[in-house]
Order: sequence, then structure tokens, then C-alpha cells
Amino acid sequence: MKYGNYALYQGREYKAARDQDTILLYSKDPCDLQHGFFEKRPGVYTKSLSFQEVETVYAISYQAVYGGRTFPANETGMGSILLMHSGFEGLEEALEMGFKMVEPGVCEKEVQPDEVEQLIEVKRPIWGFTTA
Repeated sequence: MKYGNYALYQGREYKAARDQDTILLYSKDPCDLQHGFFEKRPGVYTKSLSFQEVETVYAISYQAVYGGRTFPANETGMGSILLMHSGFEGLEEALEMGFKMVEPGVCEKEVQPDEVEQLIEVKRPIWGFTTA
């Protein structure tokens, strides 16, 4: 699972960061040196572009379908997926599904990937872009 901000530039997806009025693209592909990238440190290449030079910028997050319901999801780093539920609507149902309360109105459940019916990558436009 990949997380964070990404930009499309010349049809390719790059990890992205914002630096005032520019977008910094990050790559681990040395071939990008031939496309105007500079080596920031060994194995990491960057390129600074104006907002007009990229096709779009978006944040990536995940939703998981579990027990027929959709929940925000994160990777735990240990091979499992952390499902989250917030708010009081549907809270009782989440608790019945084995979620544990971590604070009022917020509960979580750690599951194995094979327990998830579907994992959905969500791309949300950011920084004034309107498409992902």
C-alpha cells in the first residue's frame, strides 16, 4: 500500500511534496536523470516544477470492505490492516463486529489482508487540482 501525495507528470506517477509555489517530484529511477531530475542523495532523484507543469496532484488513502461495510484502512507495517470507525452512527454495529473502542466515538480493528473483502485505493485531488 502506498500513502501520501503523488503527482502525474508526463504520464508517470511520482511521490510529491509542496514547496511554496512549486511541486517537488521524487523518484528512485536513475533514468529520470535524463528527464531533468537531480540526484538529491544516493538513489533519490528530485525535480522542481510549477503547478502548471504537472497534470494533477492527489493524496492516496485506502478504504476496506469488511463484513459488507466500508471503513477507512491503514497498513500496520506488520502485514495486517487497521480498520477504523469514527462517529456514533454505526458505532454499535462496529463494536459487534469486534472493533475496540480507543476513545469516545472512535474504534479500530486489526485484520489480516485475507479477511478484507476488497481494498480500495482512494485518490483525492489536493493543492487546488480538481481531478485525481
